[in-house]
Formats: sequence, C-alpha cells, structure tokens
Amino acid sequence: MTIGRPAPVTRRAGALVLLVAALAGCLAEPDPAPSPGGPGAPDPAAALDQELWRLTGPMSTPRAGHTATLLPDGRVLVAGGGAWKAPPIAGAELYDPERGAFLPAAPMREARGKHTATLLPGGEVLVAGGNQCEWGGPLATAERYDPGRDAWRTAAPMKTARVWHTATLLQDGRVLVTGGIDCASVAMTDAAEIYDGATDTWTPAGAMTTSRAMHTATLLQDGRVLVAGGSHVEGGVHAVLPTTELYDPETGAFSPGPALSEHRVYHTAAPLPDGRALLAGGGLGYSVSADTYDPQGAPAMSPTGPLEVHRAIAASTPLAGGEVLVVGGTYPDIETLAEAFDPEIDRWVPAGSPRVARYLGTATLLGSGEVLVAGGFPAPAYWVFFDPSTSDMNASAELFRPRTGGASCARPFACRSGSCVDGACACASVDHCAAGSVCDLSGRCVPRPDDQDLSGCSLPSGAQPRGAAATWAAALLAALRLRAARRRGATTSSPRPAPGAAERSAARGARRPPPSPSPP
Repeated sequence: MTIGRPAPVTRRAGALVLLVAALAGCLAEPDPAPSPGGPGAPDPAAALDQELWRLTGPMSTPRAGHTATLLPDGRVLVAGGGAWKAPPIAGAELYDPERGAFLPAAPMREARGKHTATLLPGGEVLVAGGNQCEWGGPLATAERYDPGRDAWRTAAPMKTARVWHTATLLQDGRVLVTGGIDCASVAMTDAAEIYDGATDTWTPAGAMTTSRAMHTATLLQDGRVLVAGGSHVEGGVHAVLPTTELYDPETGAFSPGPALSEHRVYHTAAPLPDGRALLAGGGLGYSVSADTYDPQGAPAMSPTGPLEVHRAIAASTPLAGGEVLVVGGTYPDIETLAEAFDPEIDRWVPAGSPRVARYLGTATLLGSGEVLVAGGFPAPAYWVFFDPSTSDMNASAELFRPRTGGASCARPFACRSGSCVDGACACASVDHCAAGSVCDLSGRCVPRPDDQDLSGCSLPSGAQPRGAAATWAAALLAALRLRAARRRGATTSSPRPAPGAAERSAARGARRPPPSPSPP
C-alpha cells in the first residue's frame, strides 16, 4: 500500500531531482538494506518503541472527551473536553504540525465535552451536543468554527439534546447524528437527524430500530451508514447491545443489520480500503475480539483476528496505507501498547508503545502520514472514581511517526509509504525521504546529488523499482536513456522498459507475507 498519489508539485520536484542526476551521468548507489535479523541485530519491538512514538508539544489545557479535527490547511482543531468528574471546557486550540506545537484558538461559545465535531465540505467544523448529566444534562446546541477567521458562530440547534452520540458526514455533504443519552428520561434515544450545512437546518431522519448510546457509526463506500453496538436501557436495566442497523440516505430509513460476534460498547470502528468496516474491543468484558462487516459478503459480519490486549474507550484512526491504528483505552492493568489492523492479512500487529497511557483521548491522521494522539485520562480503569489519578485529565500529546524510506522496518504500517521491503522502508516519492535525501529507482532514500561529490559515479546497472518505488521515475530514466542513445546514433541497444503489469503485480505481492490461519 502507498500513502497516496504524490501531488503534481511533488512529482515535478522528484522528476527534476532525477533529471539533474541523470544529466550529470550518475545516481547515488543505494545503501545496502539493513538486515532485519542476525547476531547483534536490535530487537524489532524495542526499535518500534524508540522510533514510532515521540512526544510533541503539550496542549495548553488538559483535556479528555474532547474532539480533534484535521483542517484543510493541515492543522488540527482541538475543542472542548470534560467527562465524569471533569467539568466541560469551552476552550479550543490548534496543533500546527510544522511547529510541533499547540497554538491558541478562539473558544467555543459554550463549554462541552463528549460532543461531536465534523468537518463540513466548505472547510468549517460543526460541533454538536455534548456534556454529561452531572453537568447540567446534554446539549441540543450546535456551533461552527471558521478556520480562516478563527471564529465560532452559533448554528441551528438539534431537535434532540444528546451526549455519547455519533455524527457521520454523508457522501452528499450532510451530517447524520444518531442516538445518545437523554438525561431528562434517563434513557438512550433512538432519534436521528440530519444537518444541512448549506441551509443551517436540522431535519428528522426517523428513528433507529433500537435506542442506543456509546455506539459507533461508520460510513460505507456505498453511502450507507453502519450503526453498531452501544448501551441500551430496557425495563430500567442497562444492557450492552450485539445488534447493528443500516441507514440508507436514499430511502431515509434505518433497517436491521447482522449481529455482532458479541455485545459491544465503548468499542472502536473504522472503514477499511476494501469496503469493509472494522469493529473491535469494548463489550461487557472489554473484549479482544474484532468483527469485520462486508456489505457484499456472505455472511456480512465475520469475526477476525483478535486484539493483543483488552481495551475500551480507545482512540483509533485509519492510517494512510489502509491499516487501522488503535491506541490507548482502559482495562485493569492495561499495558501501554498500540496495535494496527492489517486488512490484507486480517491480523493485528504491535505498533510500539506510546509514551503515555491514556483513555478517552483522540487520534488524528495528519497530512504527513503521522498520527497525533492527545489528551485523555490516565489508566487504570475509569470506574475508579475516587482515585485522584483517574480524575485528572492530561495535556500531553505524542506523534505516531512512520519511518521514511530506507529506515529499518518489520511491518508495512511502520513506513510512511506503507511498503516494507527486505527489512527496510521503500519510498514512492521525495516526500517519503528525510530532508537532504531523494527516493532513487531502487525505492531507497539516498543523499541528493547536490549534497555529495558526483565525480566518478555512475547509474546503478539494471536498477529496478522496488516496493512502492514510483513507475514514473523508471519511465523518466528510460526516456533519458533513449534520448541519449538516439543522439549517439546507437542502433543495437534499447532502453530498459518500465516494469510491465506482471512485474508490478509481483512487486505488490512481495510487500506482505501470505495470510496466516493463526492469530498473532
């Protein structure tokens, strides 16, 4: 998997670097790939801990139950917070990845925690609902943040006050809000409504098949929304649900979906690149089990590889390569361990140890492929209310930082390009290499030609793109060789063609090990 298609400017910059190298008559030989094993080799797990997780600048305000939204300009809006014994917060701040620091932002008009935040198509952020029954009950109010003006404005209120609800951006740009807790009736609600940002209006979306809160809602590739699990009150008794339902925006109605493999609440959910949805953890015993929902599958809901550790109220986000990172969560004596779900082998693999144990924090994928993890309550479990260590929200933040090309690796998700070849990260564009380096035709990061003595060097013979190496680079070199051959009047030689479909398929197959029938 690759991190994504390089922008035109990136491709032109990479082509220019390669052009300069080719016209100079040489391209630096790549360093040999480091051996992933052998005598004296470092422990891969220790390398993950040291390289993948690094602290970044802390927030100005301790937070838990807040929201973190990636803005179009690459910054992250962090807003609100507060849950259980922590009062709600109105303050907001912006994380600037260029500075590695949080900067002040205008505060919300109303203090709120456990609300939802959704990036609207126009670039504004819609914040809705939130708060706890202990702090005046749930809110029906909503507001919008304008990043260009650093200002909040009041939006139309929801029809139903909510906390522990979900908000999902539909494919047509509207926002679907489902469920939540209604403190007035001390029960969960089955009400759903849709926000239209163009008209600033809320419209009832009918009732779900079951009232629920602390559930998940995942947008599927066909435009429907999978609503799963959560807590439910029946006969005055709280129960955890094993049920799912589907919202179809074309019909504007909910319909029952397949049952989960077990009851889930406080679990995580994320879409996968192949169209499935992943649901993991949570439940009565804070399970390690996970399910995948396949809209085209039979059966639609299937158990998949289990998590490494029990967890609930964890933070999760899809990674740029298509994997899903899960970090933090709460469970008695939980270890500080992150893990990633690889959809190509349907298994969870360790993703190193974050520097801070936390639950009810946030995880946000940045434009660089890094993940910002911020705030939360410290472990252990959240139900120990009288332990001061569980009541204090923290302001710490850290980055999950996949490696650039050429760095040692054991798993594809550890690389910014999403490609691990022969124990080293392969690169796909100049953006996947550290400053002063460039991605060469072997898929390795090497020093830029301008940064070294080029006298006496030559192009590597028969260089082949490896892993995620971009085919446009090979085509460029082939064109340059052909042009040089024509100028010399060569008649017996021809440039090596760019890899064909069979070669590209073989390269893709080499990126990952075959699926294993046993869990990790």
